[in-house]
Amino acid sequence: WLSPYGEWQQDVGGVRLTAGGRATAHLLPSGRSFAGEPRLTIQAPVAGDVDLLVYGGGYSQRPAIWRLSEAAVGNPDLPPNYTWGGGVGLKMYSMSAGFTMDVNLYAAYSPTMAIRAQTETLEVLVPQLPLAFQDVIPDYRTGRGAAIGGDLMVRLDPRERWFGWSAVTMNRTWRWLDEGAAFRSDRDQPFGLTLAGGARFGEGWRATGRLRVATGQPFTPISPIYNATDDVWSGILGAPNSDRLPWFTQLDLRIEKTWIRPRSERILYLDLFNATNARTPLSVEFSADFTERLTRRYVPIIPNLGLEVTF
Repeated sequence: WLSPYGEWQQDVGGVRLTAGGRATAHLLPSGRSFAGEPRLTIQAPVAGDVDLLVYGGGYSQRPAIWRLSEAAVGNPDLPPNYTWGGGVGLKMYSMSAGFTMDVNLYAAYSPTMAIRAQTETLEVLVPQLPLAFQDVIPDYRTGRGAAIGGDLMVRLDPRERWFGWSAVTMNRTWRWLDEGAAFRSDRDQPFGLTLAGGARFGEGWRATGRLRVATGQPFTPISPIYNATDDVWSGILGAPNSDRLPWFTQLDLRIEKTWIRPRSERILYLDLFNATNARTPLSVEFSADFTERLTRRYVPIIPNLGLEVTF
């Protein structure tokens, strides 16, 4: 509810130092909590159009409201999430070639953060209802987290016929509860690739596209067990996030023709959303007795033909 911030910047021999800090007061159900967040950034030229960037600091955040609400599914005693993080990067720009490239490596550690725990067994209370309607209440506790990763981004300036950008990201993230071993977080993504770009063909014609490829979302598997005595199915949870969905892929395409008039501009376009009709799995649910795995898939191909007129 209160978060004053200050920053000091100084150039020393071509090296730019930026020191800052934030004092954050969090209002929680258990009372007020205060956190200091020092931060430092160093930017220095390495050679020609190449800059070195080194950064680090502390960051705090109030847990999401539903994780704090005792009336819903939360824990009112959760403290603020706090993270120490830092990284190193290179930024390169070529004026003649018209492209920019950024490379970053980073790491972070969270000594306190809200983590959803899990029980070992899920019992089906009403077998006719899907799992989403069962009495399964998440348990949020205070744990720890860590992340390491890197990214590479290349941008081509839209000065000539071709333009676009690409990004590659890699990160691993882990969570710990005091009584258990480390496990993957929901945001663990070892690899992600995005390619976007286009070309101008003259006379108002232009084509653009975007390709996304990424490792699938991690999830916790469930194994069914039948209790013949009580005539009840139960689900035994596996290790947290020990399984993963298949790779995610998506290709979007667009072609357009533009007519420019003295008082108006008209654009005729054709969009193909998910042009390859890739039915990539997005999430996993289980049947009421946990014997079947139900997969929610991405939307099918969606063509869109339209005319845009501006005056």
